[in-house]
Amino acid sequence: QDASIEYLESLIEKRDLMKNKVLFFALEPGKVDKNVAGLIANKFAAKYQRPCCMLTRCEIEDPNLQLLSMPPKPAMKITYQGSARGYEMSGITNFKDICENTGMVNWTAGHQNAFGISIDEGKIEEFLKLTDEALKDMSSEPIYYVDYIYNGADVDPTAILSISNLNDLWGKDMDEALIAIRDLKVSKDLVTVYRKTSNTLKITLPNKVSLMKFNATDEECEALENHTGAYVSVDVVGKCKTNEWMGNISAQLFIEDYEITGSGKYLF
Repeated sequence: QDASIEYLESLIEKRDLMKNKVLFFALEPGKVDKNVAGLIANKFAAKYQRPCCMLTRCEIEDPNLQLLSMPPKPAMKITYQGSARGYEMSGITNFKDICENTGMVNWTAGHQNAFGISIDEGKIEEFLKLTDEALKDMSSEPIYYVDYIYNGADVDPTAILSISNLNDLWGKDMDEALIAIRDLKVSKDLVTVYRKTSNTLKITLPNKVSLMKFNATDEECEALENHTGAYVSVDVVGKCKTNEWMGNISAQLFIEDYEITGSGKYLF
């Protein structure tokens, strides 16, 4: 999987695949194992915040054509088959219907945002043109549907602990609850970065609720650790977790995404 992802990342730049609304990979056989194609398509849809098609070239019989031979034999055509994944956080909940409505696909099979798909080689360009038009109003930023919105550091640790105890409920038809914090003022003294293995970013609120960002980039750490003002304002979306250490229980929020929205010179 790791080798496939590295190869596909290189294709995105070489083929300028980000120019279309759909991240579309037309691959040669053997480049990506079909058993992990759907999993990688999920990862890429989330990373690049757009629907993704991970298709591999194959030859199949064309029932509409026959070779001039005795006895007559069906001609072969080049088609691409594989996995497609939508991206609900862009506001698109019916990617399968969108693909079918182009009239360019041979078939689709599966759920609206996770399905198999087949497209003939000669129809890919028109498929991308039509999906670009259908998705022209797609959000360029991720959309999160949250269950609570807190303002500033006024975060209820009891509520976070209560939600974290509902882990047995989350599944296919019940997404794990998300909460948002708007306009959180983060000063340097609230930030800790653990760099021993990989960058783990921790923001500890005055009420001891900790916000955790794993595998943070150096740029993310720098922006919160060494900003020049008194604070930066941050909007955060995360999942509720319970931390237990040496008998002490505390509320945590595992950061799914965040955005620095501003800064200030004075913190009152």
